[in-house]
Amino acid sequence: MKPGHYEVEVSAAGFQLFAATGMILIARQELRIDVRLQVGQSSTSLNVEGTAGVITTDTQTIQSSLNTESLLNLPANIRASGS
Repeated sequence: MKPGHYEVEVSAAGFQLFAATGMILIARQELRIDVRLQVGQSSTSLNVEGTAGVITTDTQTIQSSLNTESLLNLPANIRASGS
């Protein structure tokens, strides 16, 4: 390479950009740059779409009810009961 001022940038997917600036190369010089790539930030996007369930909060209307059999088959926290 010709003598002069150089900048070195190294990038890879999933890593932060490494930049070395102000590198001066003179005649007959060997210049070494040790590059250390640090793990970059990962991001995840999650979109949830669905329809409203049985409970409506904008009105006081009951849209469904449970019969005795459905009520007895609901999971219960037995340890929380006092008896």
